[in-house]
Amino acid sequence: MAAGGDYGLCHAVLELEKAKAGNACFARQLKKCRGACVGAEPMVAHSMRLLEGLSKLRLKAWPFTGPAYLKEGEEVLLVDNWCFLGAVKSDEELSTLFEKQKAQFDRDTYRILSKVVSKMKPLATGRARGSPLLNRSSQFSKSRVSLRHKWELAAAHR
Repeated sequence: MAAGGDYGLCHAVLELEKAKAGNACFARQLKKCRGACVGAEPMVAHSMRLLEGLSKLRLKAWPFTGPAYLKEGEEVLLVDNWCFLGAVKSDEELSTLFEKQKAQFDRDTYRILSKVVSKMKPLATGRARGSPLLNRSSQFSKSRVSLRHKWELAAAHR
């Protein structure tokens, strides 16, 4: 939703633009606003289109009760609540990863992960203390461009 333009939303009503009461917003002058700013459109209709636009931005619920992993080659990629925690190659690295890092949500990471979430497996709660997570065979088919590479590219473009 590009600041309301795709839905004919009023930038003044959305408070993206300052406009005096009763004056048309700039988008109205460009015929991109349906006139909620000047009373030409009921606020209910404007609000319904706003909700429609926002619903397309809604995130899917994280399908696991905690962190999940995806095995890619020799690395295990760890994810929690759509946040990439890191990649590890040993159970020792897994333990330290949980101790040191606080993940932050990133929309690009979410988009990548939402395409492969069905291939992830839940990380058991006692997993960080020495169970053989990294010795399991991968059910994730290797692609030409790894997920880790996609994350690095997405981070470089921010």
